[in-house]
Amino acid sequence: MNSRQLLWNLICYRPASYACKPLLMLVCYSERIIFGLTIQAFFNALPIQIRPGLFLLFLPWLIALTIRLLVAYFTTYGNARFEFSTRSLLQRNLLQHILEQPGVRAIPGSIGAAISHFRDDTSIIVKLLSSYGEIFALCIYT
Repeated sequence: MNSRQLLWNLICYRPASYACKPLLMLVCYSERIIFGLTIQAFFNALPIQIRPGLFLLFLPWLIALTIRLLVAYFTTYGNARFEFSTRSLLQRNLLQHILEQPGVRAIPGSIGAAISHFRDDTSIIVKLLSSYGEIFALCIYT
């Protein structure tokens, strides 16, 4: 199996979870601009003297801040869910392959090296998939 097939199979494992990554990144990028424009409008609308209706000026800022926090929460939740599920699938498949091998050929090097590969190689592949999602979102955004 080549790299393209491996990455495609991982994407097909949880396509909705993988598709959320670029979409949430697009929302994050757009949300930053909207938040900045809201802050700009807030400061442009500030009066020189304080009036009782000043709370109405704070309301759009509070709404934008709440939306920003919700977007950050769901982005973090979606990323963690995708990364952990993909990493666990890869580690499960690696362990299954190791257990199918006879005796000495199961782990060719030392046990410590095998554990490092088990942890680090799966992490690199998951980060690669996440980077592809971010690159896709940046290409659409710009």
